[in-house]
Amino acid sequence: MSTTTSTTTTTTSQAPASYSVALKDKDTLTASFNYWGSTSIPQESDILRIFNGSSTELQRVQCPVTDIRALGLSSFNLSTHGFQVLRHSSALLPPQSDSVPDFHNTDLISATYWPELVSLLKAQLGVRSAAAVNTTVRDVKETDRDGFDPKNPRFVKQSMQPFFIVHGDYTPAGARAQLRAVVSTYFEDNNNMEGTTESERTEFFRLRDEIIAGEEEAMRQEGIGDHWHWSGKNYTGPRWAMLSVWRPLEPVRRDPLGVMDPRTLLQPSTAKPPYIALQRVYKGRPGFAREFRSENILAVAPDQQQLGNKMHTHQWYYISQQTPDEVYALKLFDSEAHRGRGDGGRSESEEVAQFVAHSAFTLPQQENERLRRSVEVRMMVIW
Repeated sequence: MSTTTSTTTTTTSQAPASYSVALKDKDTLTASFNYWGSTSIPQESDILRIFNGSSTELQRVQCPVTDIRALGLSSFNLSTHGFQVLRHSSALLPPQSDSVPDFHNTDLISATYWPELVSLLKAQLGVRSAAAVNTTVRDVKETDRDGFDPKNPRFVKQSMQPFFIVHGDYTPAGARAQLRAVVSTYFEDNNNMEGTTESERTEFFRLRDEIIAGEEEAMRQEGIGDHWHWSGKNYTGPRWAMLSVWRPLEPVRRDPLGVMDPRTLLQPSTAKPPYIALQRVYKGRPGFAREFRSENILAVAPDQQQLGNKMHTHQWYYISQQTPDEVYALKLFDSEAHRGRGDGGRSESEEVAQFVAHSAFTLPQQENERLRRSVEVRMMVIW
């Protein structure tokens, strides 16, 4: 795989990440991605400007993007790479259906689509239990600023534009906070009783209790009072993760989703961490505590540091002309990545990705193509 020297410029434009014509071979191109380019920590009041791309703290960096088709869709696995391509034909979409239904129909999604994804993850990832958190549909071109709630920047129907910021959905502590905020009426509150069985609901809560008990014991051993300050080590409970299951509703003609190789996210210098945490407070989310704190991840631009005869950069991937039966499982958190071992850690071959940074990006000469329509469901999964 060939590489390129990355260049960096700061932008204040509201336009999404732009394409730079610099083909290295027929399967790899260079594209610009918007990173958090400041040493300051964003405040919750900055969320609107971050989501609509107007923040002056964003920094564009050119990175190589390789078409996964050239490497084979099965070449990547969730544990090591932070993402995996799953093959799945939904009963709601062609060719199983005559047309694409309204994915804003929460009753349809919770009763039909969520159960499909649970079955998919059990069959292809081997999880014991899975529960959907929420659904986001991306089917608009530009964000209507008046359509945002600053505390939960989504449209009323959770319809959004492609997101052109390099990000991860949770810090480790933020993911743990999400799981701990689940309430006993979770499935009822999400209209998910029809789409689940009593045994599935019982198993989810049983495993969740095991996870929290395991975390509490690990924290006690480490002398830590709460999970916000815990490293994640010494945990012996069930392995669990937060995932995003991302699917296009029709073949992608523009603004595809890019996923970063997590092994290239780490900075060559320890002086600069690879991401910053965006503090969030969620209120009134169905199935969760009335109010709870969490954290998102904004990836920072790679160090412009010489490594031998190359510049440090991030390697990205995408699926050209991605179809609805080519589904991304994106890792947002994995307890196994933080568990550690008594001998001081894992070997390189055993390394587990913490999460996968991702972002939409633009392709050349596709401005007049049909808008990208996609749906993503956040899920809690337990092995």
